[in-house]
Amino acid sequence: MKKNDTDALVAGLKKISEGFALVADAIAGAEVVKEKTAPPKTEPKAKAAPTQPKAEKTAEEIPFQKVRGTLSSKAAQGHGPEVKALLHKYNVSCLTELEGHPELFAAIIKEAEVIGDA
Repeated sequence: MKKNDTDALVAGLKKISEGFALVADAIAGAEVVKEKTAPPKTEPKAKAAPTQPKAEKTAEEIPFQKVRGTLSSKAAQGHGPEVKALLHKYNVSCLTELEGHPELFAAIIKEAEVIGDA
């Protein structure tokens, strides 16, 4: 095997492993979200008066699992390079590192949702 072939194979395997990591994170996030989203058993509330539309969610309201799931889903759809570029745009090299920056969640979710919607 030539050096160029070996380099290409190594690069391809690294991309595949990054994709698998993103998919695994999405699956793990989906399981966590599924456990947390069981509807509570409560009495129905009376109808409230119409209110103003909700403003964008703040960073505290967006769970990391949602961010991870959104990014992993986009990567699994074949947009891995775009997801990586988005993370690098915010000076984050991986999803694990992103977890420590909840102030970025809203902006990243907003940009990630349009990836692939051309």
